[in-house]
Amino acid sequence: MRIENIRSETTKGRIRRLADIVWENNARQRQTVWFETGVADEDFLSGSANSFLVGAAIPALGAGERRVSVDAPVCPELKQNLNVACRILSQWYGHRQPPPEIEADVLTSLPPVLGERSTGIFLSGGIDSSASLRANRLQVPRSYPSSVTHGVLVFGYDIGAYADGDANADQQRFEHALGSARAIAEDAELELVLIHTNIRHLNEDLDFWLNYYFGAFLASVAHQLDRKLQSMIINSGPDISTLAPHGSHPLLDPYYGTASMNIIHHGIEYTRLEKTRLVADWPVGFANLRVCTRGEYVNGLNCGICEKCVRTMVALQALGRLSGCGIFPQQEVDPDFFLRKTVISDVYPAFCYEECLSLLDARGEQRLAAAIRTNLRIYQRSKRHRLAKWTDMRRLRHLAWKLDRAYTQGLFYQMFRKVTGRS
Repeated sequence: MRIENIRSETTKGRIRRLADIVWENNARQRQTVWFETGVADEDFLSGSANSFLVGAAIPALGAGERRVSVDAPVCPELKQNLNVACRILSQWYGHRQPPPEIEADVLTSLPPVLGERSTGIFLSGGIDSSASLRANRLQVPRSYPSSVTHGVLVFGYDIGAYADGDANADQQRFEHALGSARAIAEDAELELVLIHTNIRHLNEDLDFWLNYYFGAFLASVAHQLDRKLQSMIINSGPDISTLAPHGSHPLLDPYYGTASMNIIHHGIEYTRLEKTRLVADWPVGFANLRVCTRGEYVNGLNCGICEKCVRTMVALQALGRLSGCGIFPQQEVDPDFFLRKTVISDVYPAFCYEECLSLLDARGEQRLAAAIRTNLRIYQRSKRHRLAKWTDMRRLRHLAWKLDRAYTQGLFYQMFRKVTGRS
């Protein structure tokens, strides 16, 4: 892979930093990736080669590229760090090919900065993001360097993630997310920064995103902001007891940092229920909670049907905070619906439901607790069978993805998404 022609463009009140991606060991077309914001926030986008390198190196690893060449100097620490990150991922997922060699000149001094730099956080409006922000406000004095001063909302993270997605629907979803982010930022006294990017299009596969890439994606956005920010917080999903190989991980994310941008993986000390309690006790954060994975809202609310919505609703019901909260269409979780429609398929959601059981029992929610226990037993019975097939199936999917990219330029996967409606 070659990363070349890093440049800037300004059009219609928008500033864009771009780079061309040339695949060398895959039959894929040249791609142009970019980061964009309004001209008023132009100072935030540095156009750093570090940003493009972090955003492209993990897709290069997944595609079996033998090198990543950059035609601009990068942080010497990052060259070493990315080698470690790729080796961690290779160890987790059984890659036999060596990680791609990073070929680039190195910076001999730190890039120029604009004033006193501070700390930012990615704002999604979800439980993890809002809990990390709330914890920062409660625990860190405003005068301290790690006190968060900027919130970053990214179009192209979950919303606008796919090149062939519905642009109108994505824009409507982003406007909803933006309204929530503005309310949260105003209450927390943050400066809100909006970034648009298409760098996720280097690999749109959802399994790859979740298992390899989304931490590096967020870090690539962070490096665009290194003239004004010195640290960025990536919000943890799993807590210490449920840590497992994942695309964002406390062992992995710090290796995406440089001498000019510190990447902080925050929140592993809190369980999902503890995070939910933190957010529920923050009126503005709670009123603007956005956890839905379907992107379908009823009167601007979370859908209340997808597993992530149901998981959050169960936690809120266990805390006695669901009824009347106004952020889900339902006032309570229907035990019969949970039994029929909610599939527990992974250890982390299983743990999230398990930690709610004692509170549900104490609140007299026996029917819901019984439904959860039934589905947990189904999960446990199937777990041994799934584990026996897990490694082989993961390798098979990875091989199929590599062959599709190499010989059809991703056509099979695009057809699969259109036929199944997968997003």
